[in-house]
Amino acid sequence: GDSTFTAMAASSESTSSGARVVSSSHPLRMSSLPKRATSFNLITRPRQRQSWGEKQILPHVDWNDLLWDLFYVAAAYNLSNIILSDPDDIGLLYFVGLFGPVMHSWFIRLRVDAQYVMGSDPFHYTFEVINLCFLAT
Repeated sequence: GDSTFTAMAASSESTSSGARVVSSSHPLRMSSLPKRATSFNLITRPRQRQSWGEKQILPHVDWNDLLWDLFYVAAAYNLSNIILSDPDDIGLLYFVGLFGPVMHSWFIRLRVDAQYVMGSDPFHYTFEVINLCFLAT
């Protein structure tokens, strides 16, 4: 009991108010106990990219955005070739029927990416992979 008190007194420092503060070389602070784990979130709420009236911040372009843009341009190019090769009513209906969903999904993606920053959590990563798989098929 008495040796513990002297070890603690030797490893503590006094402040200007006279209170003793345990230094970082204290044996209990140097233990190899595991640190407390940070919280794990399966899903996090998307953050708004910026508020009204703030200076505009341009989002960082990543590979997913480039893949969407490349797919959109390729779809527009291929569908324009359909119009050129078959300019009748069926070709126009085919163009609108295929280009409409592509344009709609691209606009939805662009709007969400412009307004929100998605979290780096397993749900959003899984959703992104599934979304890119549907895009690739």
